[in-house]
Amino acid sequence: MKNKILLMPAILIMALFIGACEEDDNGAEINDPYQRIEGKWNMDVYSMRGDPMPVDGSYWKFNYSDSEEPPYQGVDSLNIYQSAGVFDYEFSEDEDTLFITDTLQAGGWYHGKWLMMEFEEESLELVREYEDIQYADTLKFSRAREQ
Repeated sequence: MKNKILLMPAILIMALFIGACEEDDNGAEINDPYQRIEGKWNMDVYSMRGDPMPVDGSYWKFNYSDSEEPPYQGVDSLNIYQSAGVFDYEFSEDEDTLFITDTLQAGGWYHGKWLMMEFEEESLELVREYEDIQYADTLKFSRAREQ
């Protein structure tokens, strides 16, 4: 009986220690922008050359594989056109710009240099400026929750 009484606190201490280690691993901040952006992002706002576009059900999905070098592929879906396309993406060296190579019109046309106005855990805002006009394209996303 004494052995069982001594064993219980040891098991409790070990369980607390293991739980604390797991929490540290899960709470670690990810610094790699490709890992941070990976996943599906719901499109909340799309303004094309100053004109708002309908975005219900539209999204971008950034794919990532740590075994390859950028650029990586993503999927863009613009619900107004009821189509999806594929694009390549790569961050600038200072990670303040996202370069999109979009060769298809399917899902929208997003080819170009997108300045990152905001890049947080749950929100992403991109702006693409044009040299020939005063307007810009603006995209605002919120991270899609896993189902």
